[in-house]
Amino acid sequence: MQDDDLANPGSLWVLEGEELWRKGAGAAGKSCADCHREAATSMKGVAARSPAFATRAGRVINLEQRINYCRVDHQQAAPFAYESRELLALTAYVGHQSRGMPMRVAIDGPARPSSRRGAPCS
Repeated sequence: MQDDDLANPGSLWVLEGEELWRKGAGAAGKSCADCHREAATSMKGVAARSPAFATRAGRVINLEQRINYCRVDHQQAAPFAYESRELLALTAYVGHQSRGMPMRVAIDGPARPSSRRGAPCS
């Protein structure tokens, strides 16, 4: 079912996310596409590398948090509520751009302390 876009109910979230990608928001009136252009190229692999260390946040953040940082910083809009329809849709759309790619989450460099905290005890 995951490979068949017509049978996969998650495809509805992806379509809604694509609409939100192109829709301006906040005081800046910017859309995600205004900065990132076409998601198929600019977001390719982003979800496969998430969570990731964010220098401005000074910690590891997930994809939803990264979307909200862009919303606040660049669109000058309120962050989406966690698990909100909008955040789920945008996350599905951005995640869709990494479809089929292997996960490559960095666990070294500045992400190392976080990855060590999440590692199983041996």
